[in-house]
Amino acid sequence: MGIFKRQPPPAPVREDAPASVVDGRVESALDQAVRTGMLDDVAGKGAPLPPEYLREDGGGFLMNKILKEQGFVPDWALWGQAVDHADARLAELVAAGRHDEASALLADRNQLVRTLNVHVPSPLLQRGVRRLASYGPSAPGGD
Repeated sequence: MGIFKRQPPPAPVREDAPASVVDGRVESALDQAVRTGMLDDVAGKGAPLPPEYLREDGGGFLMNKILKEQGFVPDWALWGQAVDHADARLAELVAAGRHDEASALLADRNQLVRTLNVHVPSPLLQRGVRRLASYGPSAPGGD
């Protein structure tokens, strides 16, 4: 049998229940429509998407636009903002000579960076851990 487990048969679906993607009735209806040619003469088939779907200033693709309008922010973006706030606060603490507080905050910041780096959708969005010396007056600003 190996690593694959046998799946139990799907539960019967009531015919009066609304179709859903989960129970497969939507896919089977689409498959049947494709096989019978019902989708051969759909208006706009093969035409490019309207410009409002592709504009970056309008929210990008439709799903991204909907998510933005509803105020959705992915967790990794919030963690990135928290890292930015911690960096600003660390620079203030180091400038004020409060190294004990800065050391504690730096440990929290670096742990947050490790969590962020696991969840970002692209390695290009990852951040680097830092040492306290990188927040000094002549320290380079990059990660």
